[in-house]
Amino acid sequence: MNSEFRFFSQLYSQIDSKSCVFLILLSSLSISSLSSYPSISSSSVSGTFANALMSTSGNLTSQDTLLSELYNTTVQSVVSITTNVDPRFIDPADNDNGDNRSSLFHGSVDVPLGFGSGFVYDRDGHIVTNYHVLEGGTSADVKFLNGNSYSATLVGKDPLSDLAVLQIDPTALFSEKLVPLELGSSSALNVGQQVVAIGNPVGIFSGTLTEGIVSQLNGIFPDLARGVYNSGLIQIDVPITHGNSGGPLLNLEGRVVGITTLGYNNPNDPTAPIGFINFAIPSNKIARIVPELISNGTYQHAWLGIDVIDVTPYIAKNIGLSEARGSIVYAVSPGSPADIAGISTGNADNRISVLANLFGIVHDKIDINSDADVIIGVDDKQIRQRADLVNYIDSKSVGDTVTLKIIREGIIRNMEATLAKSSANQTSVSTLA
Repeated sequence: MNSEFRFFSQLYSQIDSKSCVFLILLSSLSISSLSSYPSISSSSVSGTFANALMSTSGNLTSQDTLLSELYNTTVQSVVSITTNVDPRFIDPADNDNGDNRSSLFHGSVDVPLGFGSGFVYDRDGHIVTNYHVLEGGTSADVKFLNGNSYSATLVGKDPLSDLAVLQIDPTALFSEKLVPLELGSSSALNVGQQVVAIGNPVGIFSGTLTEGIVSQLNGIFPDLARGVYNSGLIQIDVPITHGNSGGPLLNLEGRVVGITTLGYNNPNDPTAPIGFINFAIPSNKIARIVPELISNGTYQHAWLGIDVIDVTPYIAKNIGLSEARGSIVYAVSPGSPADIAGISTGNADNRISVLANLFGIVHDKIDINSDADVIIGVDDKQIRQRADLVNYIDSKSVGDTVTLKIIREGIIRNMEATLAKSSANQTSVSTLA
């Protein structure tokens, strides 16, 4: 085990997170998008990197040599992506980008719209990237570090997970020696573990490597534009900025453990570099969704159909709970799995108003009912907060049946719900559009 990783992991495990309170001036922050597994073999990047490790002298114990070897054996599989828009779809009334965000991939191409990163997924020329890198475009170009550039076709997209798949022009299969990056297991990650990102910051500096550590796991973060949650996120302090979006997050074995996707920035200075609170989509989610995008063009997310907030000490006191735990239900979508299962928001005559942290960064006043159901568990998993519920439901499939453990009128009950298919504006839990 890397000594630096061991130090940070041991340090983290000794800290009682309940004793740490972080006060963040959220009004000065906003969210910024950082605009089947591939075969595991010795010819994949990870296998090449492992061979390099075994064949190199003891000097590889130095951090600089390790990162150099990792970079040299993976960077050829990282691409820059330029998204273009057909002038016929440009809307002059759109003051932001000069396009109608139509997400159509056809017609002539003239006007560059945005840029990002991606990586080679397989030898069929599939490139994995972020959905938001391509959103609003009518075509895309993929460029390798050697300067070769190819047109690409959109194969599949999933706005809810912010994942998309391109396929490069078939001529590239003959011109390029495609070396897929190997997916690692994001569930094996630990807080304090060292990771690196390779991408194309600001669309100019191709094949740039930055490094840092895993800061936290299984985070949820809001996509305010769509009113949905990104779930299961890996929080990292790896420096990334616009243009890194869609690029791989790698462990020190050269395997993809995530895709860089978003981070905090200062809305008063949009040109300022992204800070050290950044996020990546976990590789386990990539492994689950990308094969479906390649096969079917879309991915069906499981949906429960409720909105919840964390039970705070104030809420616990007002609804008669002895401790602040679980998530209280304040909305149930009619006809949803939760509605069919009998999950209740309580009686409106028992209404209390609370200041709720609905999206992680936006505080708002909402009404809850003191006799509403409080979810404290699902299947064999304890639910201490909303993130636990969102992440668990998102890991399930359409048609799965889950058992919700709730507190209703002081009594613990078990209620079964069969998860349905979500629409484009529904997360696994939330009904917000």
